[in-house]
Amino acid sequence: MTLVYFFKKLSQVTQIHIIGTSLGGVDMPYFNEIKESTEENTIWNIYCHYPQDMSIFVEKIKSLGVNEENIIALDTSKFFDFKKP
Repeated sequence: MTLVYFFKKLSQVTQIHIIGTSLGGVDMPYFNEIKESTEENTIWNIYCHYPQDMSIFVEKIKSLGVNEENIIALDTSKFFDFKKP
């Protein structure tokens, strides 16, 4: 599968889940391509290990042109189930 084909298929995505990235400069062109390939009303779920990073990560996603209403910042525990049986 080529990257062009991959990004083209994202037009059907309604939610994006971001976990395990710092959203550093090297990552932003990739996330920008995802943003350009998805609908404007796509929900962006950002999982943060450190609560103090949430506002930073939201601002980084907003810098791509994503509406703040479509960005949800969550603690990583909401993604991973750390409960023991």
